[in-house]
This record gives sequence, C-alpha cells and structure tokens, in this order.
Amino acid sequence: LLQKPVTTMQDKWCFLQIQKAAEEGFLKYMIVPGASGHGLPPPAFVDESEEAVYWDDERKREESNLKQMRDFLNDAFVAYKDNDHSTVMAWNKERERIVDETLKKRLIPAFRMDVERQLRAAAQEAVLDATVENFKEMLSI
Repeated sequence: LLQKPVTTMQDKWCFLQIQKAAEEGFLKYMIVPGASGHGLPPPAFVDESEEAVYWDDERKREESNLKQMRDFLNDAFVAYKDNDHSTVMAWNKERERIVDETLKKRLIPAFRMDVERQLRAAAQEAVLDATVENFKEMLSI
C-alpha cells in the first residue's frame, strides 16, 4: 500500500481496517498533500532506523509539496516583490510567515481530516453495500 493515491482507496472497505490497525499501533499511515506524495502505510521494517528514514523521506516529500503551495499563495498575496524598501520587505516577510502558518496549522490539517472523513464514509458505504448484497442473496435462496 506504499504511496497509494487517495483515489485508489475510495469505496474500499480496507481503509477501515487500515484505520483500526493504526489505532491499535500495528501500522502508521500518512496522508501527504500534493500530486506526487500520497503516503499510506510504510513497508515492514527490519529495525526502527529504517522506519525513521522512511518517515523522514515522507516529511521531505511533504515539505516539497508544501513549498509548491506556499509559492503559489505567496505569489497571490505578497505585494511588490521587486521593491527593496525595508517596510515593503518587512510586510512581505510577515505575509510569507502568515501563509506558511496558515498552510501548516490550518489548511493541511483540515485537508487531512477531510480526506480521512471522506475515505471512512466511502469505506463504510462499501461495507453497507456489500452487506445488503449478501443479505439479498441469502433471502433469494
């Protein structure tokens, strides 16, 4: 399941099992924003040092994706980039700090929570649909 796009997990009951295993401490998964990094559970590791390297790589990938989003937002909100006046530069630096904080503390966590909520709902719906189909088969016998 390493680096599966979220779209492949939609309507899959296995996401419920993944969440349950994560709650019980058997595995970790990470939803990473951006087109290239859709991290789900890491592979089995021989020792903790390999696991630490994997999660460090995921954080680096996430940081790269965050940089793309940060650059996009900064282009939209940072004024007078070519101006080298100290006041303009100070305000631009503050705007950049606000964009960065907003991404890391508000937008990305909200994104992750929403994706998990949608995956959980889709998985529950898939389980319900399968249950209904099985029940219909049992009644038709």
